[in-house]
Amino acid sequence: MAKSSLLDKPWRKFPEFNAETANKLKEELVDYGPDSETGVTAANVLLIGQIGAGKSSFFNSVNSIFRGKITSKARSGSFEHSLTTVYRKYNVKDHNSGQTLKIRLCDTRGLEEDFTIDSQEISHILDGNIPDRYQFNPSAPFTTETFGFIRNPHLGDRIHCVAFVVDGSTIDVIPEKILKQMKAFRIRYLYSD
Repeated sequence: MAKSSLLDKPWRKFPEFNAETANKLKEELVDYGPDSETGVTAANVLLIGQIGAGKSSFFNSVNSIFRGKITSKARSGSFEHSLTTVYRKYNVKDHNSGQTLKIRLCDTRGLEEDFTIDSQEISHILDGNIPDRYQFNPSAPFTTETFGFIRNPHLGDRIHCVAFVVDGSTIDVIPEKILKQMKAFRIRYLYSD
């Protein structure tokens, strides 16, 4: 008989999720700040994933929680091609404290089978060379000659964390081309300086 790969008991104990737990988590995010010695004012978290996976919706949900009302700052929905066509660095402001969180969510166009993200463009995103509000053009990737290229990005311009957003209901049917793009992105991020 094959041995089960499940653990006898959970490896981590989660608190009961209620209003008190939610408020504690919010407070932790409001209190978070990068190490002051770095000179970075906010950690840049890049949201990456297939079109329709929920990257923009994730930002809208986080923003809504901290604003205390439903917001839809980032365009979201489910279409054949990515609704996000502009690279955006979104700040989130807590309506209770009036503070802007020290975490900035960076939204980029979704991964598509027909329009792959150029590996050099990936490098430019991670290295902080692409300016906020850059309009993506699948037929002409971002290069060092593109208007707005940030030649000497500061540490605060770089991506500090990559979050892969995956639609749990379609995880078993993600096309191979999309998986390859995600793996390439992961490898580039892991081995960036």
